[in-house]
Amino acid sequence: MTILTTALVGSERHEIVEADAVYAVHYRGRPFNYRVVKANGVQPVKYRKAFFTTLGHAHLMADRLNERFSTDQFTVRMME
Repeated sequence: MTILTTALVGSERHEIVEADAVYAVHYRGRPFNYRVVKANGVQPVKYRKAFFTTLGHAHLMADRLNERFSTDQFTVRMME
């Protein structure tokens, strides 16, 4: 793991760490935006991330989405 830069914020050290790759969850082979809209329509729309620097986290998201939407169309691809 290579640390690219750091910053001290109070008692915390924030680090920018080099990633090996970026993985994206795709739906039907295409990138997508995933948003959550509250039923009452008052609260703001929340966008969930679909890009990850850890392969395992990307697969977890794809698995959760496949289960939530009762499909097998969410897959993970490494971005070039």
